[in-house]
Amino acid sequence: MRVNLPVTNIEYELHEGVSLVSKTDLNGRITYANAAFVEASNFTEAELVGSAHNIVRHPDMPTEAFADLWSTLNEGLPWADLVKNRRKNGDYYWVLANVTPVWENGVTSGYMSVRNKPSRQQITEADRIYRLLKEGKAGKLVLRHGAVASGSLISKLSSARNIQINLRISLTTGLGAVLMLVLGALGWWEASVLVKASGGQRWLPTLIAAACSAGALLSVLFGYFISRTILRPLDKALEVARVIAGGRLVSPIRDGAFGRDRATYARAQSDECQFGVGNA
Repeated sequence: MRVNLPVTNIEYELHEGVSLVSKTDLNGRITYANAAFVEASNFTEAELVGSAHNIVRHPDMPTEAFADLWSTLNEGLPWADLVKNRRKNGDYYWVLANVTPVWENGVTSGYMSVRNKPSRQQITEADRIYRLLKEGKAGKLVLRHGAVASGSLISKLSSARNIQINLRISLTTGLGAVLMLVLGALGWWEASVLVKASGGQRWLPTLIAAACSAGALLSVLFGYFISRTILRPLDKALEVARVIAGGRLVSPIRDGAFGRDRATYARAQSDECQFGVGNA
């Protein structure tokens, strides 16, 4: 881990309503830094662009925070938490960082970070947690997706709520189908024994097995129906949200989009470049 020294105890406070914006490539090298970030970091734009983003890393930041950051981003999810950064002259400043993958043509091309001024209460709490992590006194506290969580067994079990909903539905319906098949097999076997012993209706075991098999099939079809009619539209909406968060406000021409009016699309692309979205 990179250690930037020296440091001072002088805090630089961000201005209210001002956002520090930067973009990096997949390796974390800065490709864009806005004026507010340049001012807060105390570096020049030339010093920032092309450098690794850890050029502003403060030695008080625990490695666990950045491990959680990259783990979250590698899942394709945005990450948000407080970060203590170091200025070029050794002073420090706190930010509430929101980092999100930048998507282009369905793949991650880099990352965008938008940082704002946190409240004093947020800073106090983050400083306390980070000190505990740095000193190895955090106990079972861990950082997960930008939030503090407990590493206890109960917490790990409760984290099952964070499993993607499509996977949860697949597991639930799949388990239901397996149980139905098991019950059908047991029912068929029990009914076969009774029929053989009593000389009853011989079609009963087959009926039980068929009913349970049909129930298992219906369970699988229900999961497929939910996935097709509800989850896929939600996934598309999430993809659009990620595209917007990544600054790519206008999508490429696809499936005939703008096919009848390419001039409209060209003007939209021109506006995107004018406002610095495409080139930032």
